[in-house]
This record gives sequence, C-alpha cells and structure tokens, in this order.
Amino acid sequence: MQISGSGSAARTEFDADEWAKANAILPSLSIARYGKTREVAEAVAFLAGPGAAYIRGSGILVDGGISA
Repeated sequence: MQISGSGSAARTEFDADEWAKANAILPSLSIARYGKTREVAEAVAFLAGPGAAYIRGSGILVDGGISA
C-alpha cells in the first residue's frame, strides 16, 4: 500500500477568511508558493504506476517542504 500526503495545494474556491489563513501559511513553505493540484496528482500517479512497483509501505509528502 502506498500513500500520498498533500499539504498546501492551491484551490480557487477559498472565501476571504480562508485566503487570509492560506496567505499566513505561505512564508513557512520552503519553496514560497502553493502546490498545484497537478503536482499532487503526478505524485499519486507515480505511486500507482509501474515506476513504484518495488516501493512498499512508504509515503510521499507533497507539501512544499512545510513538514521538513
């Protein structure tokens, strides 16, 4: 079983309060931008594909370095 954990991926349906909270987190990201949904999807696709056939019991965090 593989797992992917996503962190601060941008989305467009934030209300004003959510945008304020999201913008407060931005400086803590080591790459100083939000992730794209596509970037999370690519990590999940990798884990589901043949390139990850020998990976077992691992997780990939796609969080822009917030957990580093």
